[in-house]
Amino acid sequence: MSSIDTGQLSRTANLSSPFHIATLACLVAMMSYLSARLGTTVVLRPHLDWPLWPGNILLVCVLLLTPRRTWPISIAAALATFALYDLHIGISIRSIIFFQFSDAAEVLTAALGLAYCFGGVPHLDSVKALAKYSFFAVLLAPFAGACFSGLATYGEYWKSWPIAFLAQALGYLTLMPAILGWVSKRPEWANASLSRHLEAVALLVGLLVLGYFSFVSPSTIVVPVLTIVPLLLWAALRFGTTGVSSLTIAVAFLAIWGAVHGRGPFVGPDSARNVPSIQVFLLFLAAPFMVLAVVVEERKRAEHTLASVNRKLIEAQE
Repeated sequence: MSSIDTGQLSRTANLSSPFHIATLACLVAMMSYLSARLGTTVVLRPHLDWPLWPGNILLVCVLLLTPRRTWPISIAAALATFALYDLHIGISIRSIIFFQFSDAAEVLTAALGLAYCFGGVPHLDSVKALAKYSFFAVLLAPFAGACFSGLATYGEYWKSWPIAFLAQALGYLTLMPAILGWVSKRPEWANASLSRHLEAVALLVGLLVLGYFSFVSPSTIVVPVLTIVPLLLWAALRFGTTGVSSLTIAVAFLAIWGAVHGRGPFVGPDSARNVPSIQVFLLFLAAPFMVLAVVVEERKRAEHTLASVNRKLIEAQE
C-alpha cells in the first residue's frame, strides 16, 4: 500500500489526553500564524496577489499525520488563526468569511480524498499513486478552494480565480511532497552515508547559487532553465520526488523573492501578469521532473523485487 501506517503514527503521537490535544491545537495555531506571516512576505504589489500560499498545505500535512478524531480541533485552530491574522492586516469581514469557506473546502477535500485513496500519508512511489495524488491534491482541492476564494474579491472573480487555484496547486505539487517525504524518509536519511549527505548539500548549494543569479541578482544574465533543469534532473534520478519537490520550493522562493523586489525575469510592465507567469513556470518546471522521479523510483522497486525473486529461486535450487 502506498502509504505510511496511520495507526503507528497515531500511537506515536499519543493524542488521547486533553493536554496533548490542547498542545496540538497550540502548535497548529502557531504554525498557521507563521505560515500566514510567510505568505504575506511574498505578496506581489500593487494587486496583492499570492503566488504561493503555504497555510492550507501545512494544515493538510498535520491532518494526514494525526488521528482523524483530532481533525476538528486542528482545523478550528488553523481557521481561527487565519481569520484573526486577516482581520489584523485589514482584510474586510466579507472577504474573511469567503476565505474561511475557501480554506475549509480545500483542506477537507485534500485531506479526506488523500486519506481515502491512500489510507494514510501518501507515498509517491508509482505513477498510479502520483495520478491519484494529483487528482485530489493538485486539481480537486485547489478547484474547491478557488471557487470560494474568488468571491472574496469585488467584481474580479475570473481574474482572481486562476491565481488562487494555481497558488494552491503549486503548493500541493511541491511543498506537501517535500514535507511528507522528509517525514516518511527520516530513518532512511538518518542512516544514510556521509557521501549521500554531501551530495544533497552540494545539490542544494549549487541550486541556491545559480538560482540567485537567475532570479534575484540585480543583473540577471543567466537563463533560469539552463541552470535549473540539470539540477532538477540530478535530483529526480538520485533523490526521487522528495528531492525534486525540495529543490522546486527553493526555486519558487528565489523566483518570488526576486519578483517582490523588482528583480529577475518575472518583472514586467504589466504587473498583473507577473504572478500567473511565476506560477505557470514553476508548475511546468516541477511536473515533468516529479513524473520522472516517480518512474525512476518505480523501476528501482521493480528491479529490487525481481532481484529478490531471483535470489530466492537460486536458493531453492541449491
